[in-house]
Amino acid sequence: AAHIEKEESKGDKSLFQQPADDTRPSSPFGFERLPLKDLTKNLEGLPYDKLKERSVFEKAVQSAFGGALGDTRRPLNEVTLWDWSHIVAALYKAALAGALLQHQETATLPDPLSLKWRLLALRFDGSRVVDRSPDIQALLARREWVREGLDKAKRLLEEDYPLGTEVYRDSNGSLFVVPDVQELLEYTGSGGHTLKFLIQQELESVFDGELLITPRLDQEAWWAQAPNQSGKDEIPPIAERLGENEPANPDPAKVKGWWQNNNTEPCRISGVRPQGPSTKAVKRKLSDFWLERTGKRSKEWAANPENTIWMSEVADINGRVALVAAKLDLKHWLTPDGLVNTLLATSPQQGGSAPTKKTPSFARLRRIWETCAGFWKESIGEKEQLASLVGTVEHRLIIQGTLSTSLGPYHAYEILLETGIDVEVVWDEKKQGLIIIDNLQYLARRIGAKNGACKTPESAADWLISYLQDGKELKIYEPEDSGGKRRVAGCIRDIGVELEQHDYVPAISVLSEPQQFMILVPASKALAVAQHIKSEYEVQFSRVKNRLPLHLSVVFFGRKQPFYAVLDAARRMLKRNSPVDAAWMIEASGQAESTEVCRHSNGRLGNRVTNLKLRRKVGDNRLPQLNAELETMVSYSTGDPNTEDVWYPYLFVRRAAPDVPLESREHTFNVSLPGCNAEATLVHVKEVKEGDEVCYAPSTFDFEFLDVAARRFELAYDEATGMRLPRSHEAYATRPFLLEDLDVAQCLWSLAAENAPTRRENAQLQQITGLIEAKRRDWRVSRPDDDVLNKFADQVFRRSLGKLWNEIPEIQRKKLTSWAASGRWRDLMELYMSILKLPESETSVKEQEVIL
Repeated sequence: AAHIEKEESKGDKSLFQQPADDTRPSSPFGFERLPLKDLTKNLEGLPYDKLKERSVFEKAVQSAFGGALGDTRRPLNEVTLWDWSHIVAALYKAALAGALLQHQETATLPDPLSLKWRLLALRFDGSRVVDRSPDIQALLARREWVREGLDKAKRLLEEDYPLGTEVYRDSNGSLFVVPDVQELLEYTGSGGHTLKFLIQQELESVFDGELLITPRLDQEAWWAQAPNQSGKDEIPPIAERLGENEPANPDPAKVKGWWQNNNTEPCRISGVRPQGPSTKAVKRKLSDFWLERTGKRSKEWAANPENTIWMSEVADINGRVALVAAKLDLKHWLTPDGLVNTLLATSPQQGGSAPTKKTPSFARLRRIWETCAGFWKESIGEKEQLASLVGTVEHRLIIQGTLSTSLGPYHAYEILLETGIDVEVVWDEKKQGLIIIDNLQYLARRIGAKNGACKTPESAADWLISYLQDGKELKIYEPEDSGGKRRVAGCIRDIGVELEQHDYVPAISVLSEPQQFMILVPASKALAVAQHIKSEYEVQFSRVKNRLPLHLSVVFFGRKQPFYAVLDAARRMLKRNSPVDAAWMIEASGQAESTEVCRHSNGRLGNRVTNLKLRRKVGDNRLPQLNAELETMVSYSTGDPNTEDVWYPYLFVRRAAPDVPLESREHTFNVSLPGCNAEATLVHVKEVKEGDEVCYAPSTFDFEFLDVAARRFELAYDEATGMRLPRSHEAYATRPFLLEDLDVAQCLWSLAAENAPTRRENAQLQQITGLIEAKRRDWRVSRPDDDVLNKFADQVFRRSLGKLWNEIPEIQRKKLTSWAASGRWRDLMELYMSILKLPESETSVKEQEVIL
């Protein structure tokens, strides 16, 4: 069962053996990293004196074994020693536990060749648990609450009663490998309680009836790789279990008990507990349970101020925040007959025997979801990387003075200035001061500071110190409730303001799991974050992006917008999918120039790259009129410049170009298209020809400004095309964009608004947009490719730019006019001028080449 993914190479086994001094690990999608090093040092450095401290030793082993390989030969170099050994240990541990249980019942031991296992699932609808959070502090507290509960169940099953091993976890729960014992959940321990009861008891000790999770055991066992029976592998039903999430309901008996003789309002965080009973909790419309948990988060933050948990600190200078949300669609990658079958263990040879496809083994499936989870962390989750994208804030201000009454330790409050401006603060019990948790530049601007005083966080801090230390008494209020009411909590006089060095990154991670990722960043930095995720995706998933699309979304909103509405908007945007069987025609295919590759990815795609131009197949009524053209680069390089990748970068070809039949191509093999009853031939990317009809699932980018909470209800997508459903006043929708068009959008904006000599002033750009949109309405244009409107847009830009128009390369002129005629130029104006509010001073002249 452990070696199921070690498909033997045909012929010379040393053919693809890597040299000892240049052995590179690969991702399960073919992306190779830097050579391995320090393997012996890492092994010798394991804390062998901590063998009995399971979590400590396991973490150290994961770090050491994660940098080693289960097999160093290409293309079997994608499964790390940690992935492999973790599954080996999980299977062995469960088999041993099962043998002991069977021997206890029947005084016999199982046949080693007949060993089977089951999955034990603790699954629930995590979005319902987290998305009801009214603010980011509540979300972080509830996320920690869920983690704590699952950790207790994990400790029970892995250590207290060592029956299984957790092999998967996301925001919807956990999966464990356990023995093939049909009545496992009904087994009783020495205390007379069943395993099911013990699991629920551990969960209950944290969830306290607010979340009821029922353990589910596989009905049928599986044996991974059938010993001595080639081709009879049984893959764990992981994909099925991930789709079987129980409703996140509370315990009815507990809820009934809470509300017995209680007529208060519901807690604004849980929604099922009554407020109180303490006066402090009732004032904040919370139950004591959640008052304690949110207060704990705030106290931990005050002791560790290089992070933030406050929305207003994440807001940009305009008081706006962005939730960047992304999804990797793994639906067809975790099934036995899924897309792992499109990856090869041996190279296909023209006229030879069929190549060996990679087996969707347990270790390989684990490697897939671990790689996707690691992609988010590596791309954007590490503090250093995030700081380079969104910057850091070096200081916070602390207001100190004489309080009229005591304040709740580490509770959030608001100070209402004479000007009517509210200042968000947190009472730090240890420092005896109120920490300002606003963006200082935005706060200074709101109060009335001139632009010069708001130019940097440091200048804004200096201005605020001077403003606040004027001897006036400041009133402190409880946070404003949903009805707009404030309660006085006290006042502070004899004010002094101190500047403290904190160096925090203004960003908050909301969700990070294999298939989805969400992070809060300043609105002004959202495009930089989105562009970075896109760039990393195009490098690390280059070989499989036609089968594993990335859907990237950004929800912009004001800092006071209800967070549940923001989360709901992001969830709705991430529901869109790209049909895996969408038909595209290859318009051009060829080796990419080295200068193009360097400009695209700083050479990270390697020395073998194919440039593809595709167009949606004409005649399919499902297809949108937008997103019909796609140009992309696909790498077939390895870490060795002398070895090309013949195992990963393949495209589904439904119909070959008439003059180049599939039989004449060397690297081909047949598979079934997942999700539909159709077979297609996979052709290596370097052998795809102009005129081929291929299946391609494109990646997309979308954005929305949540000016009001109800705007989220307009976010719906056509299942067949992936395009938004048009709003009532629209003939068609212009979003989402293809992911590749994010580069086009930024180039067009630079061309028209930033770069000399074609830059136009903001007022001119608004006038251009207004003229084109007025004609769209007057002429009742119903197509994005309306020829008359396209010609009109051409004339508008021509008149605005004069002689400069003809100096712009033709491809850029065509892009600009087609985007204006389709309505996408209007989208750019909304994004850059209305949402990001780029002032005239920021559209400075940049002497650089704009290339489309």
